[in-house]
Amino acid sequence: QDDIVVVKGDFDQMEKILDLYEIPHTTVNRDQFRKRKFPNMKLLCLNCDQQPPPAQRKELVEKVRRFVVRGGWLITSDWAVDPYLTSGFPAKVLRVVRKRRNQPDTTVTVRRQKMSPLLEGVFPRRAVTEWWLEDASFMVEVNDRIVDVLIVSDDMKRRFGGHAVAFTWRENKGRVLHLLGHFYQKDGNRSGLVAMQRLIINYLRERFSANR
Repeated sequence: QDDIVVVKGDFDQMEKILDLYEIPHTTVNRDQFRKRKFPNMKLLCLNCDQQPPPAQRKELVEKVRRFVVRGGWLITSDWAVDPYLTSGFPAKVLRVVRKRRNQPDTTVTVRRQKMSPLLEGVFPRRAVTEWWLEDASFMVEVNDRIVDVLIVSDDMKRRFGGHAVAFTWRENKGRVLHLLGHFYQKDGNRSGLVAMQRLIINYLRERFSANR
């Protein structure tokens, strides 16, 4: 249970996805994560959330960065990209492209950018699928020379200015995966929901495979 730690967010609920698949985990709020030590933590999940208070921002970012550099695996959704990735790994995640505030929730067509075990079963029947975006999803620009962009959307690029939907990279002994949109979707399209969950499960499978 202590291998996977989920930090609660105001706008996302990764813990519900883990519950759905009966995957043991520990759920904490942001202040508990900041104050406590998690010596057995191997995978950290950061839900989409409000910006941390300015007085805690640097401390939280550094705690996440150290965890990854020392061999931990991190998965983030939507708003968690800033500051944890933009400030913690500025060479990888360059900037937020634009905040889509006050725009309706929508779907965009996405496609596979490259072959990866993480995408097994994500595009089961077609070369493309649809992905659900909330009205304020954070789109980002990444350094694609050193970041593996797994899923992209030409549709989203044309409509909203962002291109990367899911990307990952190795950081020293650790690894990072970021997904645009939310882990847990009460609304949205079935194909995008299945794609999101399969990608998450593939990431967990890689992290906890027998040879790691």
